[in-house]
Amino acid sequence: MSEVEAPQPSSSEPTESALARPQRKRRKLPWQRKLLFASVLFFGPLVLLEGGLRLMGWPTDRIRTIKKLINFDKASFDEAIGVFRPKSTSKISWPPELAYTAKINSLGLRGPETTLEPAEGTFRILCLGDSTTFGFYVEENETLPHQLQTSLLAGGAGTLETVNGGCGGWSIASETQFFLERGARLKPQLVVLTFCGNDLADLKRERSNYEAQKAQLGQGASFLKDALYSTATYELLLRGKIAWKRARQKSAGREPHPLSSAAIEGPEGERLWGLYEGHLTRLRDELRKRKVALVVSYLPDAWRLQEGLEEVDSGRLGKLCARLKIPYVSGYPSFKGRPVSELYHAPIDAHQNAEGNRVLAADVARFLLDQGLVPKKK
Repeated sequence: MSEVEAPQPSSSEPTESALARPQRKRRKLPWQRKLLFASVLFFGPLVLLEGGLRLMGWPTDRIRTIKKLINFDKASFDEAIGVFRPKSTSKISWPPELAYTAKINSLGLRGPETTLEPAEGTFRILCLGDSTTFGFYVEENETLPHQLQTSLLAGGAGTLETVNGGCGGWSIASETQFFLERGARLKPQLVVLTFCGNDLADLKRERSNYEAQKAQLGQGASFLKDALYSTATYELLLRGKIAWKRARQKSAGREPHPLSSAAIEGPEGERLWGLYEGHLTRLRDELRKRKVALVVSYLPDAWRLQEGLEEVDSGRLGKLCARLKIPYVSGYPSFKGRPVSELYHAPIDAHQNAEGNRVLAADVARFLLDQGLVPKKK
């Protein structure tokens, strides 16, 4: 009888040795390692992007660097007069064609060092306004307040000094409140308030920029926020956001008119002019109590000049000042007829350049001397 071969186990059936081996359970990754892997997948591309941008020379520090000058420290803010960080310097290099350096003195104001109160025998003029007074895109000796002092002295004025009380983004609401709470401590004998076309649009805000800054005082610096803002990736995102906004405005035919009131018309315009008059009246009354003279000057609208549009703000502001019995001088006659590119940073920007500041300052200086509002050299 032949031997019968034992049946061999099929490949689908487990062998005895296999059955004897313990089954290995799949290990679960600890949550810490999962988090690590997720972080690498998320942050890895950002690290590579940041590294690549830095190899290209980023961050360039060309975006909104003026904000580095704003003071949010409550202690130093309360001690100073201006709203900028005392004894700070910032190079504003965006756009690069208009790069300039802004230096802040120990009182928190742009300009050379000065004392809290004027020196004996010195006639002090406080210049109030927005970025056009502060001096966006011009060096210190090219700003409107500095040019005004130069023109006055050249015209025969006695010993005097001008103090730059301007700040970007301000309008009459900020300017009035700033003077009442801080600027009055400078003891000026004269205040020159410069009107810019977008002063009306800035009154649309629920609260003024000055009040908004005060609301942020003492909140403390955020390390993570500051670290984020200093990255090249953040600058890339910010530039992209700005480019996208401008592209949308252009495609919709809603390109903004910087430093202009061209887009403010009808009932809304009347409402904003009413607000302006209210704040200006308050400033006038407070200055009269202190026996401080007030003069309003008008910076012509670059957009209206460029487009050959009718100049309406100059006449309306003049009538308002006449009604409130405030001396008024307009730069429009001197600006009219001259190429916009000679007086402004056009076509790059609508702020006035050094020549524009010189022309307006000369008009204001001539007016002040003719009206006897500043002392003349003996």
